Amino acid sequence: MKLPFTKPKQRRQPSPFQRRLRPRANRSDNLLKKRKLAKLKDILSKIFEQKRLIYSVSGFILLVVFFLVSGYLLTSDYFSVKRLEFIGNTSVSDKVLQDNLNQIVGTNIFLLRGNVVKTQLTNNQIYFQNIQIKKFLPDKLIITLQERQPSMTIINFTGSYLIDDQGNVIEVIDQGIINFSSSDIDIIKGFGDPNGDYVQARMKTDLDITPDPENPADANETFDFSTYSLSEKLATLEQIRSELMGKASEIHSRFAQAASRSDYAALPRIYEYSNELYNVNDQVNLSKLELTREARTYFSANQSLIIERITWEGPYLAKFNFTNGKTILFGTNRNISEQIEDYIVINEQLRLNGKDFSIIDLSSKKVSVK
Repeated sequence: MKLPFTKPKQRRQPSPFQRRLRPRANRSDNLLKKRKLAKLKDILSKIFEQKRLIYSVSGFILLVVFFLVSGYLLTSDYFSVKRLEFIGNTSVSDKVLQDNLNQIVGTNIFLLRGNVVKTQLTNNQIYFQNIQIKKFLPDKLIITLQERQPSMTIINFTGSYLIDDQGNVIEVIDQGIINFSSSDIDIIKGFGDPNGDYVQARMKTDLDITPDPENPADANETFDFSTYSLSEKLATLEQIRSELMGKASEIHSRFAQAASRSDYAALPRIYEYSNELYNVNDQVNLSKLELTREARTYFSANQSLIIERITWEGPYLAKFNFTNGKTILFGTNRNISEQIEDYIVINEQLRLNGKDFSIIDLSSKKVSVK
């Protein structure tokens, strides 16, 4: 069955009056939206102003609280250092360390700097290789110490001293002032001058030529130093050296006995022909120390030669005396490894040739063998 034909419904067109009213209505809507938007902005602005005020007040309160808390932490006796605990000290007692740090007791734990503690310890002639400080609230410090361990004893004409591997003097065992002149020390080292004034004066004394106070020139006319041969002068010089060596040996023995009574009597010893007066934390000649250490290491492994005595005879020379009477001289102006290699080669050549040595001087590139 067919539906009856229906005509499409046409859209109704606005009347002229309605067309005149529509622009006016649109303007009214836009104005209303602008008013609402302005009101919203005003509300948001007031909210932001209130938040800023709240934040400002909160920040001020927090700042006041911070200063109050900081003032309490930095001034309260509750956080003053009262307890000290030491770890790692073996040669220095807790009481000695405590006495050295009495000045920091009572200091605020937050204001105390670690460098102050370290300086206080080292200024009191207690020398440590490393110092670590930890703070434990409210009033405790734990101080971990690594002491410098002595490796050798140096004995010279002023005393006996303990030194560590870095050449630092960590303890003065014994000390005394010995008046050896520089010329005396040169003679002891074997650097005396046969034409020196001391040789001339000694010859006059031996000949019992005493100048007349009224005519001192007569003594010079009686004694003519130039008429004596070099061998006579050398003999007199050797006599002077022998006497000085006797005095030097007595001084070394005295300070060596003090070292033998110490807790480090078993340490290797180095004897030095020197008037150098060492204090704690002073440093010895590192070149000679390194040379001596490496040479000792080599001969300790080589049982054919046993070290009896090590002597530093000058700023560049170290003499090793062995129990079999042999002597080897090393010098700081050459690499110690090269000197040891030269010794090995020379010693092997002597062995193959059925010969031996009494003295080898390795201190220069021109090696001397006797």
